[in-house]
Amino acid sequence: MNENSSKQVLLSVIGVAVLLVAVVGVSFAFFTYSKAGTKNNTLTTGSIFFNFTEGNAINLTNEFPRSDTSGKALSADNNASLTFHVLGYDGSSKGIAYTVLALPGDTMTGKTRFKDSEIKFYLTGSSSNSSAITNKYSTPKAVGTNGSLTASGITLATGKITATSSTAQQDDTYTLRMWISDTVTIGATGATYTETAFSKLYYSVKLKVVANTAA
Repeated sequence: MNENSSKQVLLSVIGVAVLLVAVVGVSFAFFTYSKAGTKNNTLTTGSIFFNFTEGNAINLTNEFPRSDTSGKALSADNNASLTFHVLGYDGSSKGIAYTVLALPGDTMTGKTRFKDSEIKFYLTGSSSNSSAITNKYSTPKAVGTNGSLTASGITLATGKITATSSTAQQDDTYTLRMWISDTVTIGATGATYTETAFSKLYYSVKLKVVANTAA
């Protein structure tokens, strides 16, 4: 075979190879398919409401130790008790569980805070929707009975909002009373405090409600 023939054969082979590459390249894009679904898949939000409201704050001044009977009778008329409401409904019907916590209130300059064991809490509660309320202070107890009043708080009560619509909104109503325990004594030999030390004592508390829906 002469040189020209060899070149022609080589060019023919290259030409076939290029053609094969072109054909293979075309074959990859020869068929495509696309179709959009017709079903409308949706997700919507539910109807939910939750709120915590407070009445007038407890403001007891010039207080001395008192009995449980006297403490339970403290009235809101002279800011001696605090009434608050936990309100809500949940359209998912799963319910909203909540916890009522007591946390330390503001400090008072020049004053010393009472010990938790020296202060009594008494909490009453009722629900418009017959939901279960677990009340840890349904009878008067020293605050320290359920733990020290730290920044994380102690549990006063727990409950669950089970109402499912705004027209049947649930109202859980609570009233908190607090007083100095009559176990505290003043001035006498062996007393808890001298008159001077007692005059510089205070106790303050704030409430917090934490809630979440069921899984």
